[in-house]
Amino acid sequence: MSVAIVADAHLGGPGGAAGPLVKQLLELPERGCRHLVLLGDIFQVWMGSPHWETPEVREVVPALRRLRADRGEEALAPLRRYHEALVLSLSGRAAEGRDLLRREVKPQAPAPVRIVQALAALEVETGNPSAALDLLRNQARLAGDEGAMAEILAAQERGEPPPPPVRDATSGMADALLGVAEALGQQRADRWDGDDLGTFCQPFI
Repeated sequence: MSVAIVADAHLGGPGGAAGPLVKQLLELPERGCRHLVLLGDIFQVWMGSPHWETPEVREVVPALRRLRADRGEEALAPLRRYHEALVLSLSGRAAEGRDLLRREVKPQAPAPVRIVQALAALEVETGNPSAALDLLRNQARLAGDEGAMAEILAAQERGEPPPPPVRDATSGMADALLGVAEALGQQRADRWDGDDLGTFCQPFI
């Protein structure tokens, strides 16, 4: 399994123009790369609003969308949406993050503890403690009423809402790395040599 990792590119700043990175990104499928991991500081400036997009953002984002469209739904998509929801929450858009995670949790199937914990915390944050309790009770039942899910439920029933999985950008980055490692591990990505791990950390700085 090939994984491309892009980190600290700082496009539009010390990293220069986006063209070389865009070219590499669009070549990934031809190289057999199945996963792309973006590890922070891809752009020197990214405000998260189309009104303030830099030329680099306008060049890279369409390339990423093209890769995703060509690829379709893949194993890391739920993890990506989970972190998107956390970013929304940290940006003061908790309701949007909550709605994104609601689509990831199906009432008839157990969901990852991290996603359930995040959704429960966002339900409480947006004024829906009863929804958080219903969510946790159902997920604890699906998990066999034991383990971490049962502990989170017991705390909620005592009036102690689950803490958000991340509280700032630093803990978010650590959580992202852990999540990617677990997801790849579940896919038995156990060969990490030069042929299987494509690393594209641009030497721009």
